[in-house]
Amino acid sequence: MLAAFLCTEAVLFRSSLMDDRMHRPFDEHSALHDLEALMLGLQEVSPDARAKLEALALEKKKLEHKNRQSVESLQEGLDWLRLSVKYLMFDLEATRRENVCLREMLLDNREEGGTA
Repeated sequence: MLAAFLCTEAVLFRSSLMDDRMHRPFDEHSALHDLEALMLGLQEVSPDARAKLEALALEKKKLEHKNRQSVESLQEGLDWLRLSVKYLMFDLEATRRENVCLREMLLDNREEGGTA
């Protein structure tokens, strides 16, 4: 019980330290704007530090691009999965209707065969 309380307090403390931007949903436009502002700010830094920071900024930009591609790929996969599930549901309903129809035909044949 004490561990849960301490964990909750730690989370509350950490969230109180977070910047308001951490609670907003991700916005690609503002992220790119922040990155461009960072790149402009790098011009005022010493050449050695600038080179290191520019390399990190470029790596971050590449990672964002890779993440965006991953998200797009996942969205395409989810769209395909949704479509597949819809098709399978349609096929299942058609199979059920066919099953009912065939059972009725079978019962009709049994009744005709039993009376003859």
